[in-house]
Amino acid sequence: GQPLYYAPLSEGEGAAPLSLRLRFVGDKISKAEAIVARKGEPLFNPPGAIGDQPRDDAPLAPALRADAAAMTRTANLYFDAISNVGDPSLIRGARGCERGENGTRATNRAPRTESAAGADEAMSGDCTAKLAGMPISAVAHRRFRVIDREAGVILGVGLFQRPPGAVWRDGSPRKRNLIDEYFALDGDRISGIFAVMHYREPADSDATAW
Repeated sequence: GQPLYYAPLSEGEGAAPLSLRLRFVGDKISKAEAIVARKGEPLFNPPGAIGDQPRDDAPLAPALRADAAAMTRTANLYFDAISNVGDPSLIRGARGCERGENGTRATNRAPRTESAAGADEAMSGDCTAKLAGMPISAVAHRRFRVIDREAGVILGVGLFQRPPGAVWRDGSPRKRNLIDEYFALDGDRISGIFAVMHYREPADSDATAW
């Protein structure tokens, strides 16, 4: 009774990556929650949210389906690792697993060089690479409300907290992220991560608003 929607939202003259969860009681919507990434936010790339999807329509082979507890554990281990409270070596990922953020592919890209503006060094590996030392102090308010064993997808929701003094390369402060993370799994291995993130202003509360 909980469909998920991950795709661009038509808005004004453009589009914006959208993650939407609905909950139905019978044929009526009883709950809706959404995260929208809008132009001006880092990694904003609506067309990429069309090209990269967590899964196609084919269900996973039964041998690749994990139970709900194992899927939740895999997602939690990832959140622990990026917030530096867990061991990155415990993350089980398929070789070359991808990560997309606001429609932009953020993994398996050429490293930055002095002569060319390439990807950040953290983006030059797969979804399990270089997790230690990321500027995230905690993934707060975690929830895993939708777990689809047949598709091998689990939706994780949380708020990325930043350590004191965390800044971008230009010296501007790193904002907190309200995030929906779609983890595509083969068994207990991550095959892809697809995120829609909204960067929160310093005056916004530390709650997720729901």
